[in-house]
Amino acid sequence: MFAARRPGHDEPAKRWPRATRYARSGGSSVTEPAIAVRKHASGVRRTTPALPPPTLADRLVRAGYVTALLGFVLQTIVHVANAQLSGGRHRRLDADVEGSLFSWASSSVTFMAGSLALVLALIDRRHRVSFAVLALVLAFFSLDDTVVVHEHLGEKLAEVLGLPSFYQRTFWVLLYLPILVIGLGLLLELTRRVPASVRNALRVGIAFLAGAVLAELISTLLFAGGTTIGSWPDTIEVAIEEGLELAGWILISAALAAAAVRLLPNVLPPAET
Repeated sequence: MFAARRPGHDEPAKRWPRATRYARSGGSSVTEPAIAVRKHASGVRRTTPALPPPTLADRLVRAGYVTALLGFVLQTIVHVANAQLSGGRHRRLDADVEGSLFSWASSSVTFMAGSLALVLALIDRRHRVSFAVLALVLAFFSLDDTVVVHEHLGEKLAEVLGLPSFYQRTFWVLLYLPILVIGLGLLLELTRRVPASVRNALRVGIAFLAGAVLAELISTLLFAGGTTIGSWPDTIEVAIEEGLELAGWILISAALAAAAVRLLPNVLPPAET
């Protein structure tokens, strides 16, 4: 397609291959230039391989990053404004209240991640069991986020031990530790089988969820030190904790969707010609 002529020579320049074909995720293939020509500062024309355009899996991961950022920023602004400007009057806009708009969003994204894990279990026979277990774990987290089982269990344990109710923020983590470890192990195991872009999204999502759990544990120390609900320290802690949780589940969902898209061509029948 592009001819590169060396200075001082009149013989015809050799022609590079016109195009190279590569498969996009989803089974389609396109034709793109194999070589890009640029002019060096010395005046000599040099050739460099052209980067292939992003695949559908890559676009899903990028959309996940954008959505996670927008979700974090929007939820933080609305929660802080509601807590500090209106005194928390609008409970549906309180990120720390179960049944609120943001609780629904987090639960929905978690359920979507579980559904995508189930899809992966159906199309990846080699790792069907691990994906099925991951789907169950994520579905449980989604249900728990809706019916608030973890907080009730933590409060009951704090009551039995004669401790203030805010200690439930630590106790539920201890009670759910086995499930958290199983889910973490399955996600980390998946990072070893996916491309770099998907792997990075999974790792960032896992890091965000770990940060949310850490913020929950720190909140126990804040309340033990005299922090009250609705104060600025509490408002900021909730915004960070819930924002990281929402962003983390969005990224994990995007990564699972990208992994499914990359696997689909391996199980779909070849197109008839």
